Amino acid sequence: MTISDLVRLLASFAEVAFTVVLVYVAFKMGRLVDALSKRIKNEKED
Repeated sequence: MTISDLVRLLASFAEVAFTVVLVYVAFKMGRLVDALSKRIKNEKED
């Protein structure tokens, strides 16, 4: 295994890790928006 193969392999892992982090951040933002909208609905009902 040459150094270029190793670098290519690490780049592939980095792409997968970056994609997972983006999905996690999008999920967290969606939950935050959902929680805020529920809180706003509860305040309007009171």
